[in-house]
Amino acid sequence: MIDLKTFTLFLAAAAVVIAAPGPDILYVISRGISGGRRAGLVSALGIGTAEVLQTLLAVLGLAALLQASLAAFLIVKYAGAGYLVYLGVHTIRERNGFALRQLNTARRWDIFRQGVFTNLLNPKAVLFSPSCLNS
Repeated sequence: MIDLKTFTLFLAAAAVVIAAPGPDILYVISRGISGGRRAGLVSALGIGTAEVLQTLLAVLGLAALLQASLAAFLIVKYAGAGYLVYLGVHTIRERNGFALRQLNTARRWDIFRQGVFTNLLNPKAVLFSPSCLNS
């Protein structure tokens, strides 16, 4: 069982992490601005799906692995940073990357997939999983 001090510290740290806009929030905002409400909702759905996968991975022990292994944590961290850089470069190189346009079905899948990867490659989500409190 978790003692009150540890739980209070966890809640305080989680509140700070949640309040600070991370890559997930910035991704949803940018998709909503560039593609409209539907694009924002599709990107949020992708991130929500990844949250479920993150919880499953934490239950299976990934959170403990990332906590115990600095190398594994850095791999996930740098893979996530690299993916965000890739998305940024891809957006800049896209001919109409900053123009508002209507979303078609193929783009929805891309937005969903990018939302999933943006969240899955964010080690913060795994490290703040409730399974980490037991160690």
